[in-house]
Amino acid sequence: MAYKPNVKIWYHGSSNFLKKPLQPLYLTPSKALAKMFGKAYAFKIKPNAKWLNLDNYEFFAPHIDSFGHAPEAVKRLKKLGYDIVWDSADYKRGQQQIYVLNPKVLNFLGLIKETNIFNSLFEEISEKQRSEIANARPNDVIDVYHGTTLTELANLINGFDTRQVYRRV
Repeated sequence: MAYKPNVKIWYHGSSNFLKKPLQPLYLTPSKALAKMFGKAYAFKIKPNAKWLNLDNYEFFAPHIDSFGHAPEAVKRLKKLGYDIVWDSADYKRGQQQIYVLNPKVLNFLGLIKETNIFNSLFEEISEKQRSEIANARPNDVIDVYHGTTLTELANLINGFDTRQVYRRV
């Protein structure tokens, strides 16, 4: 059996309602991250889905972040019989997302009820990180870049590592 993330429910976030038939899409195990994009949808993956770990892939394949803009790569991997792609190295670094090439392997569970995103964010981070964020001053700026996980947010005050101090003029 191929190694894959041990996740029971996956989430997809979008500012729009999902259309049928489903198109290839990104999923994350983080409900809070999905909610940050607007509407959050929950899915289970059928046990017979064929996973491809890009960390072990010998041939050229785009980075996991690029699959949404790489229709030829999607078509090629679907032809090889893969349903889902992921990168275990990225996943271990906190970039926890997968790309579903074949949405037929998904069981739709429903639209997630709207809740306060700030509370959802706090569900995802440690107690220490919560206190660091709580100590931020009103004029502090937190820059979050593409690919930044919620667990890394506390380290990115003013767009840089918080262990370094930058004075404002």
